[in-house]
Amino acid sequence: MSASDQAVIQLRPRRRKTSPAVLLTSAEVSERLHVSVRTLRRWVANGKIPHVRPDPDSTILRFPADAVDEWWRARQAGGR
Repeated sequence: MSASDQAVIQLRPRRRKTSPAVLLTSAEVSERLHVSVRTLRRWVANGKIPHVRPDPDSTILRFPADAVDEWWRARQAGGR
């Protein structure tokens, strides 16, 4: 390999694969937190629990698992 060929070859830095956030359904979160789906929906309506709407025009809700776990720990530590 000539010097000019070596100048062209560059190694790309390895990129870490980031795993997508795990999104939970309303049923999964209500089971995980031991609350009813109705309570969960009330928290969503009041803006208390972290959630996303994959489609803004839809009623479908998803909950990032890490954010819900962190929110729940903070809620438990704060005494509701």
